Amino acid sequence: MKRFEGIVIATDLDGTFFDSKGRTVERNLSAVKYFTANGGRFTIATGRLPSHVFAGFADVAEYVNMPVVTCNGSYIYDLHANSAYSVYPIPHDRVKELVELVESQYPMAGLRASSAECGLLCTPFSFENERIKRDFEWYSTVSRIVADVDDWRDQSVLKLVVRVDADTVSEMLVKFSQQYGDVFSITQSSATYLEIQARGRNKGVALKELVSSMGDGMKLYTCGDYINDLEMHRAADVSVCPSNAHPRVIEECDLCLRTNDDGLIADLVDYIERKMQ
Repeated sequence: MKRFEGIVIATDLDGTFFDSKGRTVERNLSAVKYFTANGGRFTIATGRLPSHVFAGFADVAEYVNMPVVTCNGSYIYDLHANSAYSVYPIPHDRVKELVELVESQYPMAGLRASSAECGLLCTPFSFENERIKRDFEWYSTVSRIVADVDDWRDQSVLKLVVRVDADTVSEMLVKFSQQYGDVFSITQSSATYLEIQARGRNKGVALKELVSSMGDGMKLYTCGDYINDLEMHRAADVSVCPSNAHPRVIEECDLCLRTNDDGLIADLVDYIERKMQ
């Protein structure tokens, strides 16, 4: 039996596996190679689409050895087979309802969608929002569509993202959770990002599905820095965060290691190995 057999590490990307400038950390890469070569299973749990993962981590398929959780649990993808493992889109009528609500009640906000078919979607109204424009520029390597929401009908919308100032995001999180909590999973991934998936979909649910499919006796370590990672952490055997994580995440996690700039995953692999001695 290899040293790390039966152990799964699942990590968020932004603010956790990546450094503060969105780059991979060499210590992490070396540690993951060592971990998987010795029987460990490594995967990613992110709000990004698979194509967005490649945009920041071109050789990601060389490091993961199980399907990855994307769109906060709405899209589980097998990078090696280049095919979807499971997909949970939001019904179009609900997408339209939410888009129209944001446009009518929060005209200062912008809203975009992640789609399995094309990448990014937004309406002409939302494209006037400067944050949405910057997002489209950031994801310039994936296909993007600016069209009325009625023209989204053929798209599998996996996640909606509202982009606006922090105070409005906080207000919308409370309001939408009360109004749509039985329809959507709603979370916040940074001060100016509100993220919305189909009901019951989050990183924790998706990771539980993946790990249970691998048989009994697997031990799951999760790594994440923001409040959209809390459901993932609650699904873990051991939850881990960087020392510069959101205060709520630090409070809930079992382990708080070094910052994402210094190599959180490398520290975790070292920790696991020391515990085995």
